[in-house]
Amino acid sequence: MFAALKSGKIAEYYDALVLAEDELERGLEQGRLVQDTRLRDALRTLRRPGGNEGPPGHEYLLPSEAPPLDFPIPSLVEDAEYAVEAAVLGEADVVRLQRRLDTLERRLLTLELRLPARVYRKLSGTAKRALRRRESA
Repeated sequence: MFAALKSGKIAEYYDALVLAEDELERGLEQGRLVQDTRLRDALRTLRRPGGNEGPPGHEYLLPSEAPPLDFPIPSLVEDAEYAVEAAVLGEADVVRLQRRLDTLERRLLTLELRLPARVYRKLSGTAKRALRRRESA
């Protein structure tokens, strides 16, 4: 995301994350997606009346000006769903980390295998030069 922001392609980045209406409906029906409106609702609560009319950066109320946000307490089922989702994401992180570790190990092995050959070439070249000097002396 940071690379997209730096390169001026943040709109394209976010466009790739947006689902088409039919994809959203299908995902909701199949239970693969859930619609979480808490952030949207919180931002609506914090939006300053006439927010677009003021100076940029002042569209939302400051914490001292805003009413306290009230989020519903999740049900036991929602807590369980969240725990499953967190576990799946954690597992994906472990898999991704293992792949990176495997790649790093292969690169390190390549370097380790090259090092003795480079040392041998350096030492043999130095030894040959020393022998030539000795023979010419």
